[in-house]
Amino acid sequence: MNMEEIKDVLADEDVQKILKAAYRVPKNPVEISETYGIPIAKTYRKIKVLEDVGLLKKAYVKKDWKGKRSVYYKTSWDDVYVTYNGGSLKIRFETLMDMSSALRQRILTP
Repeated sequence: MNMEEIKDVLADEDVQKILKAAYRVPKNPVEISETYGIPIAKTYRKIKVLEDVGLLKKAYVKKDWKGKRSVYYKTSWDDVYVTYNGGSLKIRFETLMDMSSALRQRILTP
């Protein structure tokens, strides 16, 4: 998927709700669906798209007392920066690893 397609995915209101729900705190599709009023089938489809483009990842799988599995998802980034300049939209995702290497660079560079 190219950057234009990712921008189209991010423009979707339901995708934005899913990303908001899974930001820093893992959520399962049922929780997301119930919290934001997104139909469950649509929630699963959007989660699959977000996984495919690398914006969402499986955090863990939890089993209930009946043995039913529930997958919890979390954003694969910690911060996102969106800028619009001269008709160009730029999106930058930053992970904790990126931040620590950036900090390391600042510390090591005189």
